Amino acid sequence: ELRLPMVPPAQCLLGGKELLETVDMEAEGGVQLEQCRSLSWTIEADEASFTGFVSAPRIELDSAEPEGVIDAWEQQTSWRSVLCLLPEPVTVRAGDEVRLDATVDLRKFPVVHVFATSVRRSDGSALEFLGTTTLCLDEETAGFSPAEAAA
Repeated sequence: ELRLPMVPPAQCLLGGKELLETVDMEAEGGVQLEQCRSLSWTIEADEASFTGFVSAPRIELDSAEPEGVIDAWEQQTSWRSVLCLLPEPVTVRAGDEVRLDATVDLRKFPVVHVFATSVRRSDGSALEFLGTTTLCLDEETAGFSPAEAAA
């Protein structure tokens, strides 16, 4: 994990923003404390170096009106973007699909995020598993498990 002093410029990103986790205080049944999401991005660049995922908070308060939103992607805040690095960069090409399977455990503090990353090549070859990253502010929990050890 690497905390960035700024939001990466758009030309450095290989895909758009996706919802990673949500805390909805008005949801029926209460806040979902364990969340799983599968996110994917299709690469449009001819060739690029995929190094990891960037995340930043977006908080919607009482309404979705502009004054009720704090968005660390769009506004200058004290929250830093977090870059979850892969152990080594992976070359991706147009049509490749990058997949992030995210599990978030809000029952713990600090919150634990587990990210499993894979790439499906545009040539139809088998899914390439890149490994699992655990992100937590607790230094004993955070780390990367390479593909060989995560099977």
